[in-house]
Amino acid sequence: MDPLSTIASVIAVLQLTAAVVNCLNEVKNASKDQKRLAIEASNLFALLTSLKYRIEEANTTDPWYARAHALTVENGPLSQYKDALELLVTKLVPKHGAGKVVAAFTWPYNKGEVAEILTTIERLKSTISIALEMDHFKLSEAIKTETGQIPGVVRDLETIRRNQDSQKLRDITKWLSAIDFTKQQSDFSNQRQEGTGIWFLKFPEFVDWLSGTSPILFCHGIPGAGKTIISSLVIDHLQKSKYSGRTGVAYIYCNYKESKQQRPIDLLSALLKQLVQGLPKIPNVVQTLYNEHMEKRSQSAIDEIVTTILDVFCDYHEVFIVVDALDECSDEHRDSLMSRLRKLLAPNVKMMVTSRPNISSQAFENGGHNTSNVIHLEIVAHKEDVARFVEGQLHRLAGCVSRNLALKQLVISTINEAVNGMFILARLLVESLVGETTPKAIKSVLRSLPKGSQALYHAYEGAVERIKSGSRSQLAEAALSWIVWARRPLSVKELQHALAIEVGECQLDEENITDISDVVSACTGLISVDGQSDVVRLVHYTAYEYFADTWISTFPETTAKEDITTA
Repeated sequence: MDPLSTIASVIAVLQLTAAVVNCLNEVKNASKDQKRLAIEASNLFALLTSLKYRIEEANTTDPWYARAHALTVENGPLSQYKDALELLVTKLVPKHGAGKVVAAFTWPYNKGEVAEILTTIERLKSTISIALEMDHFKLSEAIKTETGQIPGVVRDLETIRRNQDSQKLRDITKWLSAIDFTKQQSDFSNQRQEGTGIWFLKFPEFVDWLSGTSPILFCHGIPGAGKTIISSLVIDHLQKSKYSGRTGVAYIYCNYKESKQQRPIDLLSALLKQLVQGLPKIPNVVQTLYNEHMEKRSQSAIDEIVTTILDVFCDYHEVFIVVDALDECSDEHRDSLMSRLRKLLAPNVKMMVTSRPNISSQAFENGGHNTSNVIHLEIVAHKEDVARFVEGQLHRLAGCVSRNLALKQLVISTINEAVNGMFILARLLVESLVGETTPKAIKSVLRSLPKGSQALYHAYEGAVERIKSGSRSQLAEAALSWIVWARRPLSVKELQHALAIEVGECQLDEENITDISDVVSACTGLISVDGQSDVVRLVHYTAYEYFADTWISTFPETTAKEDITTA
């Protein structure tokens, strides 16, 4: 309880009161409301001056002093009165400052608002009068009564401040990064079949990482094992289960298709953006960074971002960072990203990273060889999760499946057996059954499901064959051309417009636009639409790898890149 801070609080209110009184006295042709406010504020100024002297003379060990200090705490009587005065200044002189008032202006308050301000002043006068009696018991009761009674005029000020802070937050976060991983997180969460992945949260390695001393959880998994869905599950779990706003959760979804927009500085700036958004107010270090670069019209350097993130960590009790699909970060940027992420391992930070087995965790290990700070965990598609997923997709199959319990179990068990740890394969195999209308046809497809190390490759081959034999093969080939070979992800509308282009026509014909559901259906499960981000993607990174390797042999008559250039 610093006596100087208590006195400083009283002095600040005194100065503001004097400024408001001057404002009101200098206005010509003042109304009755303005005159009355000026008189009451002047009376309160005198009481505040007496209070200042009493506090300066008081013994800091006196019980009365402790009660007088309580007048100055946040949301206490003086704080509420100061807020009311600040709102007066905001409304009276929005462009001039407290000492420079124009000669005439429109009085911004109605009778009810004036009454609220006068009530606030009257209540504070009463409380200060009790304080000046030097009776700490009476003062304590008066402060109890006052605290928490926030008048409407103060609520108005809080609204103004919140709006200003919200706009400032939007400006700063927009400047920090254009990447919005929250939309992808929402999409991945929505894709996750309810109940799947719970096993991961119960694994001893995950529990040890969550509550132990090892800061890194490095999760390897074969292509299509469901690493991204597990990442989304962990992020949801951390956001829902960790205590209070003092725990920060930030994440990165690396994407092969967005490598040009996902340089290390872009990804780290996106982390900083999320951490800032998770705090009740903008950290001073971020505000300073923003102001400096706005003044210079410059951009932050990557190490400047790293330093700022480390400073922001101090505003949290604990921080969790999830980095998904590190293997999809381009080769030219991955080492730089990993080295910067390692620098972020502050004492209160824990990091989870997912990747294919070809990426080593060495960059995160102490000295490059000591693995004591890294917990390793393999991600595979668990049979219970696959069964739950397939069961959740059965409504897409012919009615004979849902009506026949034995056939339903056969579908679930056969696909589960064929998946071999690859969740994406379960999705493709379910798709291979769509359109089959009899138990005999469904059993025939189940007997021919691809298995073994090349199962995923053969599943993509099967999907392509279904495209070629379908009635909308031309639409599917055109859509896949754009999605596979465009330099960045396309939105739904962009893909629709691209497909609607007619060579030789000088403008787009709106009647030539295909419904996106028909495009998805024509591609037999090879593409999906992100509900939140409205982006059309290949169903998985492995699909891109398949087409990159086989496009010419798969679609020998399709001149994809030339067609895109022409369009």
